[in-house]
Amino acid sequence: DGRYRIGEICEMIGISSPSYFSKLFFKQFDITPKAFEKQCQEKRRDLAQNNV
Repeated sequence: DGRYRIGEICEMIGISSPSYFSKLFFKQFDITPKAFEKQCQEKRRDLAQNNV
């Protein structure tokens, strides 16, 4: 939900490089962290509009 930046997440999980984290994330989920965050924001927005 945008609470944490990639660098902060890296620190939490023990990865020193945000670039490396992004590569691992893409390899695992076939989407970049930024694109994933945007997708989640759009879904939340759609849900909020439908629940009004």
